[in-house]
Amino acid sequence: MYDIETPIRAYFGQVLTAKFNDLGVAYDTIEFLLGNAEMLMNATNIFSKYVPNLLKILAWSPMTFVAEFLQLLPACISPTTASEVLHSLFDLPCLSATLQAQYLVEAVPNITDLNLLPQYNRCLASFQDAAHKLMFGHFLRRYIHIIIHNTCVANAPLRAIMTCTVKPM
Repeated sequence: MYDIETPIRAYFGQVLTAKFNDLGVAYDTIEFLLGNAEMLMNATNIFSKYVPNLLKILAWSPMTFVAEFLQLLPACISPTTASEVLHSLFDLPCLSATLQAQYLVEAVPNITDLNLLPQYNRCLASFQDAAHKLMFGHFLRRYIHIIIHNTCVANAPLRAIMTCTVKPM
């Protein structure tokens, strides 16, 4: 039998991380998800695991894909992911700014020569500062992770998670 998890992990975990800002890839991804939502919800964990990568598409091109994401959002919410999805939606403006900073740092040579507004310079300096690495890493994560006692818990019931003592990472 064919293992569907390997190509899903490769595409939604790696390819989408690198190509979320390619409108062709983004469009094809959203169309694939919309066209196959019911089958994907029953056979895979795309909607529950890869929400952060899917939200990168929305954060990069919000006006292009907002209607499609409104259709996909219910598929992303489950008892185990509801809190994480809610916080990811709250973080969407921060994700958008982080993606812009990442793009400028990686794609634009001599970024200091661009004569950017001071707030952009501060954002880029923060993005490159090691003291903020953990925060920006959180915004750029690929998967949903639930951390309890420094251990990732997959598919744990929300009630069990809420009754545990959560320690900082």
